[in-house]
Amino acid sequence: MPPVPSKAGHLPVYGVLSNLGFSRPGAVWKQLLARCEADLPEHTRMQFEKANGRKGRLVPAIREEDARKLVDLVREMMGQEQKGWFYLPAERQLVELLTDAFAEHQSESPCELQGVVVDVFFHRCKVAVVFQGAGENFPVDRLQEHGVRVLEVRVCQEDFRPGTLVREICRIIESEAGTHSQF
Repeated sequence: MPPVPSKAGHLPVYGVLSNLGFSRPGAVWKQLLARCEADLPEHTRMQFEKANGRKGRLVPAIREEDARKLVDLVREMMGQEQKGWFYLPAERQLVELLTDAFAEHQSESPCELQGVVVDVFFHRCKVAVVFQGAGENFPVDRLQEHGVRVLEVRVCQEDFRPGTLVREICRIIESEAGTHSQF
């Protein structure tokens, strides 16, 4: 994901929402204002530079440290509209990438293991991928006791790289294949 430009410790709300995969960030922001205004982090209007160096229009902006709260509110709001499991667009894209790339390992998404919901589980190699939000505590121990390798991922974090996660899963699969080789 491209980095969201910051200015004076603030991020453009539309940039954060676009980075999450929303094609119409203005519409999502309007929904947030209508439904969750009291819970929204403090916001202001600021002018950010565009990629070509020109000044853009005034847009809503939040402090950098409040970005995770905004993401959590979006997740909460969107989950109210849907039944079942909800993924932000960037998370949905990663789920599709992983399930397609590792289809031969019997991937399932989402999946409940030992009373814990994981975002992607690969049955053949017993690897679980879990998307983490701010302040979430995930019961990794409960799954590790049953031989499941857990990879906790923060998809919306600026430095997240899908390729790094794919390489880690490949490394685990290769190491498992080496220890369970029948030759």
